[in-house]
This record gives sequence, C-alpha cells and structure tokens, in this order.
Amino acid sequence: MVIKYKEIKNLNWKKILKYWAPVILYAALIFIISSLSLPQQELPGLPYLDKVLHLIEYSILGFLLYRAFIHSDNKFLVKYCVLLTILTAVCYGLSDEYHQLFVPTREFDLYDVLFDGIGAS
Repeated sequence: MVIKYKEIKNLNWKKILKYWAPVILYAALIFIISSLSLPQQELPGLPYLDKVLHLIEYSILGFLLYRAFIHSDNKFLVKYCVLLTILTAVCYGLSDEYHQLFVPTREFDLYDVLFDGIGAS
C-alpha cells in the first residue's frame, strides 16, 4: 500500500488532532508514570488498590480510544470501535507491563493487564 501525498494532504488534521492527540498524550503519561521506581507496598486496609488504579487508569484510556475510533472517517474503525478500543488498550497494557521489567522495583503482572482490559471495557 502506497500512501500518496495527495491523500496525506486531504486528511482532516484538525479532527485527527482533536481526537488522537489526547490518546497519545495520555498514553505518554501512563508511560512516564510506569517509568518511576515506586516502592511496591500495599496500604493497610487497601490490599487491591493497585488493581483499582489500573481500572481507573485504563477506563480513561478506553474512553479516549473509543472517542477517537468512533469519530474516525474510516468505516471499519467506526464499526469495530468497541473491539478495537479493548484490543488497543490491552496491547498497550501488555507493552506497559513489559516496559516495567526494565524499571527498578517494578515487575510484569498479568493481573494488571487483565484489569487494564476490564477498565478499558
């Protein structure tokens, strides 16, 4: 598939920025927070706070992704916006957990990915 200059020129850049810039900025924020070496400790009385935070964090990402997909000019993206939202969020969650393997005091946790997917849903 070859993308021609005319096709790029005809893209609705204002719409792309309006709907995709928040997704990219929020994903960058998640990446930055995941890069921090935070001590992994549970708070008394809140043993699953980490999972709740994943639900909240990825529900926001899911909202932003859904908003971007549903406002797309591409009919495929609009038709499958819910599925694409969940798949994109889970893939990003997997990449985020992989990224944490390289951050001191952080670790890969499949349960976090599960709660990311539930949150995005």
